[in-house]
Amino acid sequence: MSKPFLKYIEWFRGLSILLIVLSHLRSSALSDTYYYVLQNATVYFLFISGFLFHYLYKPGESVPSFYIKKLKRLVLPYLVASLVGFTIWSVQTRTIPGAVLIVRSLLTGTGNVNVGHWFIPAMLLIFSTYPVLRALCVRRKLLSVLAAAGLLVTVATFRSRGNANPFLNALHFYGVFLFGMTTSAWWDSWSRFLERHFWPVVISGTLAFTALMWLVPSSSVLNMETVIGSGSWTPDWSTAARLVMILPLLAVLMRLGKRGHDLAFLSTVGRMSFGIFFYHGFLIYFLNSDWVNRFLPQNSLPVLALNAAIVFAILWAFLSLAKKLLGKNSVYLFGY
Repeated sequence: MSKPFLKYIEWFRGLSILLIVLSHLRSSALSDTYYYVLQNATVYFLFISGFLFHYLYKPGESVPSFYIKKLKRLVLPYLVASLVGFTIWSVQTRTIPGAVLIVRSLLTGTGNVNVGHWFIPAMLLIFSTYPVLRALCVRRKLLSVLAAAGLLVTVATFRSRGNANPFLNALHFYGVFLFGMTTSAWWDSWSRFLERHFWPVVISGTLAFTALMWLVPSSSVLNMETVIGSGSWTPDWSTAARLVMILPLLAVLMRLGKRGHDLAFLSTVGRMSFGIFFYHGFLIYFLNSDWVNRFLPQNSLPVLALNAAIVFAILWAFLSLAKKLLGKNSVYLFGY
């Protein structure tokens, strides 16, 4: 029996990609506090990925079938987006990338003008453990224990420097993915809890988020190599802050849904999330170029709002056209 569509989960995915894009649209007019609130929204995206993995899990799906599906829906559009990145890099540098650069870039998601593509190699490493994840889908008590242990690892570690090590990134975020799976496994209980205790969850989560963000170092975003090299350990308070905000955000979105609200923009962004993820970096790269800055200096809130509107409008038009022309095949090329 198919499970009901949870529109507030789609809204949450839309909110996640919205925050990711806004965090990449940096402006000198905004304070660090603004970016502390926006940054690291990848935590939300990983949580939703884990939630949907469990919620949409098909017991009869074989390991080869799952890997083929990810090859089509993740690897192929990733290769297409990387080709765009290499093309822009070649035009900019007037050189043709060598084999070493191409392979390193594809394995790490870094190395050309890509913004945020490091997420794909890390996500593929998480999905490579599909046999384990599949077994956990039917053992929710064991899943809960492993998710708790995974979250401890998440808070105790950091991303790699420049996000260039997909193994460290996958290790860091694996617990978040398991947390999403666990939330789905116990969703009947969680949804009732969030509905009955709405205000305590929202208020306590917001206060915890604020307290944890005060602990985030103001100098720079830490990475695993820097922490190891310093000889002193500190928890990843930034990721911990996002973790405590997940249930409050779900509670708010769920209440809006139950009261009949239709967040059409977040629904659209949620459906297009991977397409937006693959291509928003190229548009931001262009908007941050010296040529554009001569006409639109990146030092004011109106320009930031305009840039955000440009990014989402262009990507909506592009992805909608691709969907209309290619139908379901557009997901294999552009992620939507």
